[in-house]
Amino acid sequence: MTKWAIRARGPEQRHHDPDDRTGGRQLSGAAERTVRVEPLGAEIRVPKGERLMAAAERLGYHWPTLCHGQAACTTCWVEVDDPDAFEPPAPLEVKGLGLFDGRSFYAGKDIRLACQARPLRDTVVTKRGVRGPSDSRR
Repeated sequence: MTKWAIRARGPEQRHHDPDDRTGGRQLSGAAERTVRVEPLGAEIRVPKGERLMAAAERLGYHWPTLCHGQAACTTCWVEVDDPDAFEPPAPLEVKGLGLFDGRSFYAGKDIRLACQARPLRDTVVTKRGVRGPSDSRR
């Protein structure tokens, strides 16, 4: 478990340079990362530095949210297969993730807020409620 992964106890904050969004890791040279969103099976191409939810919405996907990217509602949370596939959370996301502390449904899950999470490499997340661009229920 990375020091910033969210588990049953809630977020564990680590001290880091706020300007170092990579946690000291080298970013892959690829211009885009592919994030597969299950159970939909959608493959979202996320340009380097873009947030997952922003990339999905730009491509026409509907992502569940109430605050539209402010890390306040936490509706956009995703379960991540590989916590290290994302940049460490910035203070705004850490604050939002703190709202999950002590909630048993999230026990043992690595979660991030899609409105804030920036992928470093190809990965898989789970988020129910994401609808594709051709879904007429919008």
